[in-house]
Amino acid sequence: MDSDNKSFVRGRWQALFLVQALTFVYHFSNTNLQPIQSPILNEFGLTLEEFNLLYSITDIPSLIIPFFAPALINRIHTSGLLLLATLTINFGQLLTALAAQLHSYNLMLVARVCMGIFQETQLVAAQLALHKWFSLNEYAFAISFQPLMNGGSKIINSYFMPHVYEVCQSITTTLYWSFLLGTFSAICAIAYYFYEKRKIPILRSLSEDTESSENIWGQIKEFKFVLWVTYALHLLFSAAYYSFNTVIFHYIMVKYGYTGIESGNLVILHYVATVLAAPVVGKISSMLNWRGYFFLAAALDFVGCFVYIMFFPSENNLINAVVLLVLLGVFWALVSAPIYPVFSELSTKDGQNTVYAFASVVQSVGIVIFPLLAGKYNDSIEGNNIQYRAYDDFLFIIGLTQLGICLIWAMLFRKYKGEKERPTSFEELPLLHADSLKKQPITAIESRHSLPEQL
Repeated sequence: MDSDNKSFVRGRWQALFLVQALTFVYHFSNTNLQPIQSPILNEFGLTLEEFNLLYSITDIPSLIIPFFAPALINRIHTSGLLLLATLTINFGQLLTALAAQLHSYNLMLVARVCMGIFQETQLVAAQLALHKWFSLNEYAFAISFQPLMNGGSKIINSYFMPHVYEVCQSITTTLYWSFLLGTFSAICAIAYYFYEKRKIPILRSLSEDTESSENIWGQIKEFKFVLWVTYALHLLFSAAYYSFNTVIFHYIMVKYGYTGIESGNLVILHYVATVLAAPVVGKISSMLNWRGYFFLAAALDFVGCFVYIMFFPSENNLINAVVLLVLLGVFWALVSAPIYPVFSELSTKDGQNTVYAFASVVQSVGIVIFPLLAGKYNDSIEGNNIQYRAYDDFLFIIGLTQLGICLIWAMLFRKYKGEKERPTSFEELPLLHADSLKKQPITAIESRHSLPEQL
């Protein structure tokens, strides 16, 4: 057992790298079309709403598929689901490049649906995999590497894709190169599958106690009101971020007069801000007893960003672009690092998979609906003369709404924490005996499973 414990302690950092690295293709492929938005709009003759549909349609499968994640894990295990999801996303990348080669917008829509079949399910499986390696307090720090991978992959996308297109002047060639980069995640997924299977058999035996999918709807009915409000916040945070992120390259080009290459170089700042802020937020979050402070900070960040851009802009376009990109990068770090640890706090041990799956579905709703609404609203006011003024108004309204709900959520969450920490009767108070004060040896595996219950 001692050798198993030592193997577990050593192995979890390698597992953290592999699990987070295999999500590279999710973050990278999801935004591949952004740097070449202008060529796609011109070559395919699309409106802004039609372009945004290429993103929204990607997440339509994720409105349902994540609910089947627990059942899939029971059948093919977490590592098997991660491998299946990663290879499916890679295939979607390849099909997207083929659609560009055939100049077929409809085939590109099909390719994006294929890419999205297991996209959010991959993140759910990755989060559950990390839960098997890290305690609740450690998990807040471990999950902060997800926005780091998100930012890192998008930095590569922001720099790589515009330069490839600049050299080859071909949407098709650019997307084929994107597929080749995405195979990095396939390699990591294969490596993790065999790593978990061969190197850490004791973890594998401990990791398959997932709930039956037959209990999902019963568990959803038991969700507390504070959890539903958290989902509402998660929906609005996702809506705000992805509505902007979908058009970020073209937005900077149109609003501030930059070329595609210059816009790509500036957008890197957005993701650098997320990469730098996310681990800091994750580390602080793991030490705080009340992680919800970050949600209030995120809501204020988002509203303040658009107050500045809409009402108090600088005469210097570079300053305006930098302020916008950095504040929105920090906004996503403030949201993404603590959100799943908060969901973990609000879930029971048996219902954790369902809580995560539902969170993934809620995020997908935000990604599917709100970019389309933003694009349609902007098209109805500006037509083909896209200036993104209506887009700013739309995002500002979302920001004010999420700030109002965040204030309500803060009161509900504080009340929930107080009720959870306070014994409900005299009989629930712990009785201390002399024997209980004796120091007992605790193994790494035991401490990992007992710590969330103690918290």
